Amino acid sequence: PDADEPGDSPTRPELVQRLCAGAEALLDAAKGSAVTVCFEPEPGMLVASLADLDEFFDMLGRDELKVMLDVGHVPVTETISAGAALRRLAPRLGGLQLDDSRDGVHQHLFPGDGELDFGEVFRAAHDAGFQGLACLELPRHDHDPVTTARQGKVWFDELKASL
Repeated sequence: PDADEPGDSPTRPELVQRLCAGAEALLDAAKGSAVTVCFEPEPGMLVASLADLDEFFDMLGRDELKVMLDVGHVPVTETISAGAALRRLAPRLGGLQLDDSRDGVHQHLFPGDGELDFGEVFRAAHDAGFQGLACLELPRHDHDPVTTARQGKVWFDELKASL
């Protein structure tokens, strides 16, 4: 039977192949531009963990797709630290989303309100020679973006001074 018939659920390899087809189209469209195309593993989705990401990248076979690493996701899906994940992904790292988490829960806390060691994250980024975009991702704080941005700047400046 056709996998698109009602009641039939596609297999994981079929879903990853669909994702690859979409990524290939996007990468082809971006070719020759100044755009860096990144993919973010997301807890609870098809590509949630670093192992899932490896499977996707292996099936895709296109080195130009980079990783957007949300450091707050790492404790939710992995047993290694966010800094260790960054080091592992360094050759394909396209960007960093900075938020915190606690108790393995996907919650996008303000940095310092959870359990991540951001000193380790920034040392890993420095050691990897990372020069890309790093930004706060705080959807729970979007009701007051100006205050959040100011607090983020203070947090970043204090962290930078401590390293």
